[in-house]
Order: sequence, then C-alpha cells, then structure tokens
Amino acid sequence: MTRNAFFSCFSVLCCLLLLCSTGMAAEAFSFIHSFSTSGTVQPANWRLKLEFNRPVSILEISKRISCRQNGKNSRIKVVNATTFDAEEQKKSLPPERKVFIIGPAEKNPATGTWEITVAKGIIAAESKEVIGNSTTINFSSTDAVTMSFLEPFFDSSDDKGVYFDLDDNVKDYKLARHVKITPPIGYFKVSRRYHSDRNRYRVVGKFVTGRKYTLQIIGGSVEGEKQVLANASQEFTAVGPQPQISFAVDRSVIELKSRQLVPLSFTRVGNFKCQLTKVPAFFGPALDSITAFAEAEEKRPQDSDAMRLAWSESIKIGSAAAELDSLMVSFVKQHEALKQIADPQVADTLKNFLTPDFSSEGKAFLGTENPDREHFFSLPLDYRSEPEKGGSVIVRAGEIDVEDGQRVTRLFQVTDLAITYKFGRNDLLLWVTSVETGRPVAEASIMLLDRNGLSIMAGKTDRDGIIRIDQNTEYPNISLDNDNPKVSRAKLQICDQIIAAAATPSDSCFIKLTTNRIYPSAIGQASPDMRGQLSANGNIFTERGVYRPGETVFWKTTVREYSDNNIVAPAGMKVTVSIKTSRSETIYEEEHELNEFGTCSGSVEIKSYQPLGQYNIKVTRDSDKSEAKDDKRDPAWDNLMGRAPQTAAKSGSNDDSTVMVCQTSFQVQEFEPPRHFVTLEMNREKRTVRHIVGKDSEQEYLVCKIKGNYYSGGPVRHAKVQWTAHLTERTSSPAGFNLYHFGNNDTQKELIESGNSVLSKDGELAIALPISNSVLNG
Repeated sequence: MTRNAFFSCFSVLCCLLLLCSTGMAAEAFSFIHSFSTSGTVQPANWRLKLEFNRPVSILEISKRISCRQNGKNSRIKVVNATTFDAEEQKKSLPPERKVFIIGPAEKNPATGTWEITVAKGIIAAESKEVIGNSTTINFSSTDAVTMSFLEPFFDSSDDKGVYFDLDDNVKDYKLARHVKITPPIGYFKVSRRYHSDRNRYRVVGKFVTGRKYTLQIIGGSVEGEKQVLANASQEFTAVGPQPQISFAVDRSVIELKSRQLVPLSFTRVGNFKCQLTKVPAFFGPALDSITAFAEAEEKRPQDSDAMRLAWSESIKIGSAAAELDSLMVSFVKQHEALKQIADPQVADTLKNFLTPDFSSEGKAFLGTENPDREHFFSLPLDYRSEPEKGGSVIVRAGEIDVEDGQRVTRLFQVTDLAITYKFGRNDLLLWVTSVETGRPVAEASIMLLDRNGLSIMAGKTDRDGIIRIDQNTEYPNISLDNDNPKVSRAKLQICDQIIAAAATPSDSCFIKLTTNRIYPSAIGQASPDMRGQLSANGNIFTERGVYRPGETVFWKTTVREYSDNNIVAPAGMKVTVSIKTSRSETIYEEEHELNEFGTCSGSVEIKSYQPLGQYNIKVTRDSDKSEAKDDKRDPAWDNLMGRAPQTAAKSGSNDDSTVMVCQTSFQVQEFEPPRHFVTLEMNREKRTVRHIVGKDSEQEYLVCKIKGNYYSGGPVRHAKVQWTAHLTERTSSPAGFNLYHFGNNDTQKELIESGNSVLSKDGELAIALPISNSVLNG
C-alpha cells in the first residue's frame, strides 16, 4: 500500500467517526415510562415512572401532565422518590431531575379506567430542547391482592419452606410465576392451603435451615384473571425441626446377655454426654416414675416410630426426672442405713437388694451435622463398671456446654431376670426365670412394694423359681422415716401391692403389677372383688335362624350355676324368657322353672302382621341381696385392676333387680328356600413351577374344588361363581389340652385373591392358590 493510499483511508475513517459522534450528540430529547407492576391492569394505588434523558424541572411536569379517571378530570401527585422500591424520602429531591414517579392523589383511590397525558412542549432544564409530541398512557386499575402474613415452617427434611397469606384467592400455578426467592434455591413449588377464612399458600423447596431469605411477590396482572398482585417483599429465616433428644423405645428391659444398646434419637443437637448411674436393687422400684412399662404383652410393631413411648408418657417421665437429684441424696443416706439392719430374717433377703453400690460413669459422643434430619444412635451401656452384672441403670443424656439444652432421662433394667405374676383374692404367685434360657431362677430374693410405701421382704424363690405370697401370713417389712429404716412384721393385702422385685447376688429386676398383662383370647377375666360374675351362665337357641311370618319359633335354654367351686344344674331356678321384635315391641314374656337338667323350652307364633327384621330373645333371672353385695366393687382393687374410682350412686336410685343369663337373635323374613347348595373341598398338592429362568422348583398349592348341586338332584351347570379367599386366624384343640386355648386374637381377615368364574357342565370349579412358606410354618 502506497503512502498516498494510506492517508486516504485514514481520512475516510476520521470522517466516519466525526459523523457518528455528531449523531450521538444529537440524540433527541425524550422520555420513557413504566409502571411499578407489569400489565395494563394496575393496583388501585398505582405508580407510574417517567424517565427523561435530560433533566426536567418539576414545574414543567406540573404544567404538562393531566389525568382523567373514568372520563373525569382527576388529581395526581408526584411521589418524593426516584425508584419504586424506595419509600418516600423525608428530605426534598432536586427540583430538576430525570426521574419522576407519579400516582393518584387520594389515599384510597377509586378503581376504574385512567388516562395520563404528557403534553408536548416539555422543555429540558439545561439544553432548552422541547418534546414535540404528546404521549397518552391508558390503563385500568383494580383492588390489588396483597400479602398479609408470612411464617416459615418445617414438617420434614423434604417438606419445609414458608407460608404466606393473600387477601384473595389466586390460582397457585399462576401465582408461582410472580413468586421469587432470593438467594435462589432452585426449583420450588407453590401450593394453596386453607387456614380459617384466609387463603394460605406454601412455598416448598430446598431451603437451608438458619439462612435468611427474601420472598418477593412481583406485582402485576395475573394471567387470564381480572386480578392484580401488589408488590411485596419480606425477609424470613428458614427454620428446621425443633431440637430434641429422646429414647426411641417404649420399654425398659435390656437383656443382660446382649450388646446392651439403647436406641437414641436426636435432632439439631450438638455434642452430648451420657451419664450412667448404677442403682442398688432396693431403690429401683422407687424410681418406677422414670421407667417405661408395657401395659400388655402384644405383638411388637415393625417400624421404629411405633416403638416410641407415647408423648404424654414421655412428658410424665421428664417431669419425674426433675426431682431425681434430690431423691438420689436421700437414697444414698438410706442405703447406708439399710446396711445396718441386724434382723437375720430381713438381712438375708435384703442382702441381695443392697447391691451394687451407687456409682456413675460418663462418656461424650458427637452430635448431628445435618440439622434437618433425625439421627439415630445406638447408645452403648457396657462402658459402666462390671457390665456383666445386671440391675437398674439410670441413663441421662444431654448436650454439652449448652445452657438449658436438651436432656433426656430414663431408668433401664439391664437384666437376665424375668418376673411372671398372677394374683387372686388372697394370694400372689411370682415366677422368676432367666431371660436367656427360660429356666427357673432359684434362691432369688423377693421384695414387694405396696402403695403405703412399705417394702415387704417376701422371702426367696424355690427350686422352680416360684414363690407364693399369702395375705394371711405375716411378713417382715421396712418403712423409712426421715431416711431411717424401721423393721416390723404384719400381714399384707394383695390389693395394696404395686411392684414386685427380684434380686440375686449379681442381678435384679422389678415389675409393676399393673403392667405386662396377658389377656387370653375368648376368655373373660373376672376381678377378684366381683364374685357375682361367677353366679350363673347359660345358652339359648332356636331350631332355625330365620322364620316367615305365621310360623312358630321353638326355643330351648340351658343354664349352669357356679356353686362351691362346682358347675351344677340349678334345678328349680326361675328364669324369665322375653322376645322383642325389630321395633323393640315385646311379643312374649313368661317365667319358666328349670328342670333337673337345668333346662326349659317353649315356643311362640310369629303373627302375620308383625314386622320383619331381627328379633331378640333374652333370658333373665332375679338377683338376690347376697349377689348384690358380692357384685359391689371394692375400691381397694381399683389400682390393680386399672379401674377408675366408682362414683357414688345418687340417693333414691333403684338397682336393676334382674340379671341377664344369656341371649340370642333370629330373623323374620319373607324368603324362598334356595334351590341349590354349594360344597367346598380342599386338598394340597405340589406342582412344578419355574420362578427362575432355567430352574424348576416345586410349589405347594391349595386346590379348592367348588361344586354346585340342586336339592332336587343334578349339578348346577354353567352358573356364575364369585369367590373370595381370605387368610384368617386359626384355632385348634389338641387332645389332652382341653383347658387350653390355641389361637390368637387377630380377627381381621387378609385378602388373598378373589375372582369370577363359571361352573363346568358337571357343576364344578377348581381354584389353585399357591401357599407361601410363612403359611406352611404357621
């Protein structure tokens, strides 16, 4: 390139730059406008921003802007602010500026259509340039939907966020487009909830516990709706679960011959320390208020949540644990005083209850890292001294160096001893066995604690691990007065006993006599103080279960009475038989005298005008004064029987003078006898199946053969059959065990399979059901 050509190109470039700079400098004087919320529908208290590219005097704005609402002139005001987010400033702004925000002058403006006109002729303050064209801005206003309440929540680690209330109903999927969370949390979901009379919404997302967030409602028209959302912004701090530490178990016994672990649950808890306090066997029963007992022996749940102690029981244990420190001071003094008892009969039994000595060991453990999740920890109890010996252990776990931090306390029995109890009116039977082997434990010292605070030294178990305690026998007992033991001898009352304890030189356990009950199936248990329940019982039946109007019902009843520990036929006893219709109208009521076999019978005709439905037939007898006296409950037994105290009867009230012996029911219906009947045969067989490719195996099947036949003879051909197979409870009566019941209390049916089929030409249908190993094994 020659020098002349280079200078020519340079000259052209300079000319272009000069032209561009001249065009840029000559940008026309103008303005742009925007609303605080998007859309042509604005909230009633709207805001409009006018942004000029040259400074303009406030006087020019006042002269050139006009406003009409619903076709009439309306007043507007200039807001003392330059941004929508800023509040009106208390000090004045420069009179010449580029940004002006205007809005309705009224505090509560009316809604409707608006027309804002920015007339031509506005003069720039410095350059004196003039806007040559007028601009008209048209929009409408309505009452805006505002946010009135906001509160963070935590339901689970996957369900946490913030609630907020709006003063009107907005579709949640449309509202979500106006919701903004800062700092961003990624995907979040907005859903609607109802709370009282307000519209509550919830935002669920991956919020970090303890972090501050801002929820913004970006104002504007709701798409497809005649609604406008007002701008809103509010800060909140994401919350997590409440700090807690608890034992995730509802029992108190831990097997001695085991790993000796206690399941502990904690959430949002820092490093914690566990304190184990060994308690002498004598004082374990006195700490029953911080011990968890099972009301009844029942099938254990499969999930950990169902194994936890009820919240109300946890509160009770927590309240009782608050008094533990003061109790321990007294217990230590009492322990030393009990060692000084010289009575040989008491000392021999008491010796095992004074071991081990009070001792305490502590150990620290790490807390949680994730504040949103519940953590489980198997707390070892084997770091206490002599972990191979059993007994009562107070377990206390709490946060380290946290004032008023989370604490939990409970007494656990680490033991190989188990106590089985049975009580009657006059005696109490205890059976002590090994948890590991089930064998009886001989020479175990037994102590009873009654509701008067007496510790009764009942003696020791025999070679079968059994001790029988009779209330007509005197037993030595220990009472504590100002931490000083006093020994005496007296007869006990079975109904006063509340706790039984057993101790050996290396182990101990105790049980409340109102817990761990076994309730046999289909057997009613009578309270020891209610003898009238054993007076008489009977059965009544009819020869059929259903009758037509006009037919005669024949009935028969059999009654047996308990007398002198024998079941006898109460010949000569008078009973009343009554029959009531489905409308509770009595159609039959007569007195009958039982014959030498303790039976009576009769009949009644069902009139054609009497109603259809279920009829009830009942047998009653008169009660005498001796039975009324026996039936009266003794309040002394209320504790052992788990009964609420009986309220006194109102004066002037009459007791029922009759006692029901038995009852049954039958149906009165217009019916046609069936023309056919069904029989069912079941057999087991093995079939070859292929559950795994290339491998055959044998499977047990239950083959159910259904047959349909007419009463007049012949099979029911090609009839439709609807069948259902359920897994139900099973009972059996093995020979030689007539006094025992073999079965369970599970009365619910489990559906196996159901279907519809058609009988063959021979009136038969075979259904094969595979049998699982769990069913085969019982």
